[in-house]
Amino acid sequence: MRTWLVRLLQTSLFAITLQMALTTAGHAQPKPRRTYPGRFYTSVEKLAQFPGGREAMLRFLADNIEYPNVLDRIQYKPGPVTVRFIVAPDGALYDITVDSKPVTNPEAEKGMDTYRISIIRAIEKMPRWQPAQLDGGPVAMLYTLPLQVDN
Repeated sequence: MRTWLVRLLQTSLFAITLQMALTTAGHAQPKPRRTYPGRFYTSVEKLAQFPGGREAMLRFLADNIEYPNVLDRIQYKPGPVTVRFIVAPDGALYDITVDSKPVTNPEAEKGMDTYRISIIRAIEKMPRWQPAQLDGGPVAMLYTLPLQVDN
């Protein structure tokens, strides 16, 4: 079995926060299981953080995201995907969505659906985060995580 490395793209976390979702309709991505009921921020004094920091988060994702064999077999390169979720003031995660480039190949589309679902499941397994801070207190924040799989 191959080991897949997950890395953050070298872009600003918020540069793509407000972009429209490219491929959510008609795909296997389920609706978020948990929807955050309150206000959230896109700009805060201190960003929410995975326990242990960025490197620990990347290790966690590499260990928990399953890259579909069909994408490897057909040599399909999914390109970057964007994961968005809300980190609540208590560190719980809500509204997890995954966006990726459009796929026209039916075999690749099935693999991408599986890949998107695997990413969502990995994010759902994450431990509680350290919440974002604004005016000295914890607040909910929209977190954007651009990912790329290197194989």
